Amino acid sequence: MHKMSNRLKIELKLVSLTAMQGPGNPHAMILKEVGGDRRLPIIIGPTEAQSILTYVSQTPILRPVTHDLTVGILQIFDVEVTEVLIYQVKGGVFYTFINMRREGEVKHVDSRPSDAIAIALRCRAPIYVYEDILENERIRSKDEINSDKPSKRALELRLERAVKDEDYELAAVLRDQLNQT
Repeated sequence: MHKMSNRLKIELKLVSLTAMQGPGNPHAMILKEVGGDRRLPIIIGPTEAQSILTYVSQTPILRPVTHDLTVGILQIFDVEVTEVLIYQVKGGVFYTFINMRREGEVKHVDSRPSDAIAIALRCRAPIYVYEDILENERIRSKDEINSDKPSKRALELRLERAVKDEDYELAAVLRDQLNQT
């Protein structure tokens, strides 16, 4: 099991879901940082995309889909979904926890991001990603792709983290880099 970390978490919101060309009918789910401009793309399958689109668009359905069923079971057993956390990326694959609480006890359940987000939306639970994952995996502008310099926002977040970790040497270097932007 993944040990919960003290890394900086950034809240995300779903901004778009688009069908793509390719085998398996993949969809691009775009999440955007709350209070910022960085966007995180995650490729998901058509079934999960349909479930998310149906919920977000409030399209009436005759029978509950798997995510509705899951949320119904959680409600019956008085389990609160407290958050979804994208905690790791390996080889382009995102790993996510659904964090839940029941009678004060907290549990973390491993999930695909698409399923976790479909459930989080239905439960109105926040979606988070660790800052370093967002910075490394985010959509880059053409100017950033052509430049080796990190963004001002990335430097600010790294500086905040260095100060919190009392790594003052790194903080001084990052402060100097920020002053040059």
